[in-house]
Amino acid sequence: MKEAKIVKVERIQNKYLYHKYALCKRRMHEKNGGEVNEKWLFHGSSEVSPEVIYKSEHGFDFRYSGDSSLWGKGAYFAVNASYSGVSYAFQTPERYRQMFIAFVLTGNSIRMERDSTLCAPPKKKDGSLYDSVNGVTGSSQIYIVYDHDKSYPAYLITFQIQ
Repeated sequence: MKEAKIVKVERIQNKYLYHKYALCKRRMHEKNGGEVNEKWLFHGSSEVSPEVIYKSEHGFDFRYSGDSSLWGKGAYFAVNASYSGVSYAFQTPERYRQMFIAFVLTGNSIRMERDSTLCAPPKKKDGSLYDSVNGVTGSSQIYIVYDHDKSYPAYLITFQIQ
């Protein structure tokens, strides 16, 4: 995001959330024969204060997300900062914008066309579920997880658009 001036970057420390994330990572490692595909991705919370996310028991709680989600009710994360930062960043009373860098366990991910009816990833041929769904919208690849424990709000970036 060339037009953004970073004001500060804060490391989030929520032991409860992190322990849930670490347990999920260990379980996914066992389930997938070592494949967790942990990614650092961007998330903008637009209508929800970042503090609600990083101080909660659920982190990125998709129960707060709108009804018009492209891949259903899940937590959405973008590869490109500009996607989250321009369209979905939270705006503070001081007119700064904020977005997260999140650790996300994408595991066995399936690329899909948009399907707003999803509430979980589809089944694989062996009957187990994929760990996440991914697709492309706007200018970014997006990953969607349908389990709160598969993501952790690691850093909060405060910035302004120049």
